[in-house]
Amino acid sequence: DSSGDSGGVKMEDLQAKVEELASEKDQLSMEAAQALADLAGETTKSRQLTNRVRALEADKAATTEATEAKVASLEAQLAAASGAADSKLKSLEAERADLEAR
Repeated sequence: DSSGDSGGVKMEDLQAKVEELASEKDQLSMEAAQALADLAGETTKSRQLTNRVRALEADKAATTEATEAKVASLEAQLAAASGAADSKLKSLEAERADLEAR
């Protein structure tokens, strides 16, 4: 019977080990679930930041385009004003020459 008892002890040891491993498995499962939740949160934050960067890049591009258009418009206005001033100057010079000739 002593061999039967030792078999029983071994069975109890195995049962304790099974329960210990089951507990470790549950703990690891909870840690894995938490890690996945953390990763999902970080992924969401990353997507939000990526979308924000894209929005800022689009805004920058639109602002740059608008600025370039405004600069081109101002350059055209300046050229027109300069042309008008040159024309007016030539007209005044012609009037002065005409008056001096009289």
